[in-house]
Amino acid sequence: ISLFYYDYNKAIWVEQNASEIVLGGGSDKVYYTATSPSLGTFAICTISKSKLKSESEELQMPSSTVTLTPSPTPTPTSSPAATPTPKPSQTPTPESPGFEAVLAIVGLLAVLYPLKRSGFKKP
Repeated sequence: ISLFYYDYNKAIWVEQNASEIVLGGGSDKVYYTATSPSLGTFAICTISKSKLKSESEELQMPSSTVTLTPSPTPTPTSSPAATPTPKPSQTPTPESPGFEAVLAIVGLLAVLYPLKRSGFKKP
């Protein structure tokens, strides 16, 4: 098992050192651990070491080429003109009057209540 980390600064995949952790309780699960330089994009895969040219070989991202083929622009065909139907006018919903005034009074009372309890002591 190999863990590869994508280095965005160099735009390459770098293989990380992964080691198998042996836990008791059965052979149906295998755990691996690896240390990475930071969080990012990872890929877990199996690669035999004989297929790699060297231990420190870094894998390159495959480059894709995009070819654009021009397509002819369709010519519009004449269609009968449709008469637009008038939309009903929307009336704005009236907001409750005085909401700002009520909010200001509540704020003023919230400031005056502690002052009244302390007896308006002067410094």
